[in-house]
Amino acid sequence: MTGKVSALIAAALILGSASATSAAVRNRPLTQPESIGVYAAPVAGSYGGYSADPRTRALRLGLFGVSTGAAAALAAAAAMPDRFAAVVARGGRPDLVDPEILRKVRAPVRLVVGARDEAVLCFNRAAASLLRTAELAVVPGAGQQFEEPGALGTVAALAIEWFGRHLAERAAMGAPPAPEQIVREIAL
Repeated sequence: MTGKVSALIAAALILGSASATSAAVRNRPLTQPESIGVYAAPVAGSYGGYSADPRTRALRLGLFGVSTGAAAALAAAAAMPDRFAAVVARGGRPDLVDPEILRKVRAPVRLVVGARDEAVLCFNRAAASLLRTAELAVVPGAGQQFEEPGALGTVAALAIEWFGRHLAERAAMGAPPAPEQIVREIAL
């Protein structure tokens, strides 16, 4: 696996982990900020399987989250800063994450938002100002669900490029990103 890039899809882990947790956790709405940590813990904990396997332990992992899953991915990246090397949040709800937790995220974060999703765009702009390294990618003509023709393809291309750049870079460097804040907004 040397030289290959690996991406850990947080949304799938959140759904899988939530089904394996107690009824109390499963029934807790993810739209409540205090619930994000409950869902982020299994995401971060799933890293154990990758770190225990000699075939995957050297890989740098990325997190991909959608909507409230993006909030859980950001919280997991903050909780385990040495384990996750990049985050992509699609239509994310970073407003559900405590600002102090967002400030602890060391991995570079690409926030992908539809141009027509004004509320989420506002949430993501605010979050970008709190993250150390963030890029806000606004997909023209896209709404909240990215159902418009080509919108999800654009999201996929943005995620692939981000993970390709940052996971390979982190593997080569073997170091966390610099502590200075880098925030960039791109228009597509």
